[in-house]
Amino acid sequence: MSALGPLDPFRALSALRSLIARVTRAARADHTTLNERTQRTYGVLMSHAFLHVAVAPSRRIRPGSADEFAHSAAALAGALGLPVVPLLADAGSQRFAEIDAAGSQIRSLVVTRSGVIEMLWALEQHPTADDAWAVRAVDACTQLARFAQLVGDDDYQQLLATSRWRRRVHSRVDWMLGVAVTTADSNGTRGWRDILVPGEQPDRASGHAYGFMSPYGYGTDRLRGVKRSLEPAAIVRVMLEEWLRANGYLRTTNAVKATVAAAIAATAG
Repeated sequence: MSALGPLDPFRALSALRSLIARVTRAARADHTTLNERTQRTYGVLMSHAFLHVAVAPSRRIRPGSADEFAHSAAALAGALGLPVVPLLADAGSQRFAEIDAAGSQIRSLVVTRSGVIEMLWALEQHPTADDAWAVRAVDACTQLARFAQLVGDDDYQQLLATSRWRRRVHSRVDWMLGVAVTTADSNGTRGWRDILVPGEQPDRASGHAYGFMSPYGYGTDRLRGVKRSLEPAAIVRVMLEEWLRANGYLRTTNAVKATVAAAIAATAG
C-alpha cells in the first residue's frame, strides 16, 4: 500500500484521459489566428499597387512578455529594411512603416503578440497605353521571397515560442497572399492590366481585360498549415501560379519557372 493510500485505477485513468485531452487541445491546429490580420479582404481601393502578405501560426500561441515582443518585432522590421522604431504601437501590436511624400505608408509591417505578421509593400506601377497599369511579377515575387525567408528565421520563431517543445508545437503556419487590383489617387482610380513576366509573355484568355483577385487572395488553401520552414521558392510558386491562372494566363509553366528563379536570385543579391 502506498504511503498516500491505495491507488484508485479508475481515478488514475480519468486523470490520464484529462491530461491527454488537454495536450491534444493545445497541439490541435485551429487556423483562427490569421483572422486577426488587418487586411481581411481585397475589395477596397488602395493608394498603391500593394503586395500583401500575412502569416500566422496554425495553432494559438501563448504570448511572451511585452519586452520580448518589442525585441522580436523590431528585429523583424529591421530584417525587411524598415525603421526599427514603430510608427504605431499598443499592448498587442506594432506597426513599422516608411512614409512617402504624400503621407502614405508605402511599405509597412504589422507584428502582433498573437504571432500574426503582415506586410504591405508598394510595387512599381508600369503605365499602359490605356491609362491602366501593369505590374512586374519578379518585383512582387522577390518581396514575397524576402518575407518567406523572414518567416523561417529565428526572430519569428522567437515571437512564437521560446522553449524547444513549444517551437515544435508551433512549427506550422497559415498564409494569405494578394496584390491590390485597383488604386486611387487625385487622378481617379486605375486598375492593373497585365502581369509582366521574364521572357516571352504567355497567352491570355481574351475576356480578361483587367486584373482579378478573389476576396480571399491567393494560396489561402494550398498554404494552410504548412511548415514554417517551407522553402521561399515553394511559397512564391504557389502565389504566382494562382495569380496567373486567376487572370486568364495560359501555358504558364515556363513563365513561373523563370519568375521564381529570378526572384530567388534577387534575394541573394
